[in-house]
Amino acid sequence: WQGRDALDIFAEIVAIYKQFNIRCFQICDGSFEDPGIIGNKRIEELCNLLIAYPVSFSFRCFFRAETFSKEDHELISLMRKAGFSIVYLGIESGCDADLKVYHKRATVHDNVNAIKIFQSSNITVLIGFIFFNPYSNEKSVKDNYHFLRENKCFRILHYINKIEVYYCTEIHKKLKNDNLLTSEFDYLHPYSYKFNNEKISELNEFLDREIRQSPIIALDMKLYEFLHLYTELETISPNINNEFDQEFSAIKDALSSELEKYFSFYDDLDITRARHQKDEFIARMLHIYQRFETMKFRYLKKSYIRELLGIL
Repeated sequence: WQGRDALDIFAEIVAIYKQFNIRCFQICDGSFEDPGIIGNKRIEELCNLLIAYPVSFSFRCFFRAETFSKEDHELISLMRKAGFSIVYLGIESGCDADLKVYHKRATVHDNVNAIKIFQSSNITVLIGFIFFNPYSNEKSVKDNYHFLRENKCFRILHYINKIEVYYCTEIHKKLKNDNLLTSEFDYLHPYSYKFNNEKISELNEFLDREIRQSPIIALDMKLYEFLHLYTELETISPNINNEFDQEFSAIKDALSSELEKYFSFYDDLDITRARHQKDEFIARMLHIYQRFETMKFRYLKKSYIRELLGIL
């Protein structure tokens, strides 16, 4: 691993902007803050260079949850001023036992703190979350549900996502030793494994049949993609979203509320109740997504949005 000098990164950003007029960037380093104190100094230097430049940019990047604490508030505020509008955090779980299965360094406490620290500086936090793994049990399901509920998660994907298993990873070796891989498992079929807990296996089958194939999954992704655009335009052109902020927040809150209400069956794993309420739940979710599509259509029709998109 070799970190690039801040001035070198800044020079590339400016060169891309000057040649292609690009102002929105995703930095695809898996852990942008590496390595420790030196990494934070590099981020600070890059932010100061960006703030001094006469053109505003928007950035998304990946961070580890355990890296930051309250002492880093000043640096994170500087990042927001420099245009860092979205951070991806590999939270993965709201259960410490699951985090150990994934060999994560972060704890649930670290995850909660990281979300709060970035949100306090008005940086949008998008999380990676693996709700189920072959060793999931009643407690991990309940813990994960409560984590998502308390953090007002509005993405159904996080409530139903299960781990993809890849060759030579630690969990692949463990599943192989525990005879939990099926005969269909290969690199094209990363979900071909069994669950160690019979009740969780039954729950997974229900989700596969009734929820994961639902049209609301594709709509969830559409909203997720729009959120990126919405946040980035606000970053490079402050207050441009004022007319829509309240409406978009209400839509996300409505989704969060519906998910919290429906998936409350995770508390006691009442799959029968989940099955009976499924059609009404999907209908309500579709209604909320229709509100979103209508808002998005009106948003993209606005002349000032189209003008901004035309110059990007």
